[in-house]
Amino acid sequence: MNYKGHIVFGFVFLLFIYLVNLKYQFLKLTLTHELLLYIPLFLFMSLLPDIDHDSSKPRWVVMFFGLIIALYFIFTGKSTSGGIIIGALILLMILKYFPGWQHRGHAHSLLFILLVSVGLAFFIENLTIILLAFLCALSHLIADCWGSRTNPMKLW
Repeated sequence: MNYKGHIVFGFVFLLFIYLVNLKYQFLKLTLTHELLLYIPLFLFMSLLPDIDHDSSKPRWVVMFFGLIIALYFIFTGKSTSGGIIIGALILLMILKYFPGWQHRGHAHSLLFILLVSVGLAFFIENLTIILLAFLCALSHLIADCWGSRTNPMKLW
């Protein structure tokens, strides 16, 4: 499935969760401006497992914004934080050369999206938003499994 398909599937998946929540109220979820502000994050998370692909949209977004944030830290005197971000970006660039990090490798696993979602907790305090971001990333794995019989969902 291409990135447009994953975005549509992620959005439909999110809409489904919202509608089910209206009936059963399993999340403290109301359609507020705060939730609407996180829609770009949800759409990004629906593309996230493809970060291991050279020409993927999430890889480009992470590299672009990561470099801007790193430069900001470096120019404001927080060179340690900037260096850590640049190191992470370099790791992202060379990760594909390590076993299991090719396309549909480790990044297409429940463990990877769980770790990224836990990492979001350092920036976002709203647990519902983090759970929705996790579910959007999970929608990518579901869409890949649904569209391909040769790509079972991986736990790690």
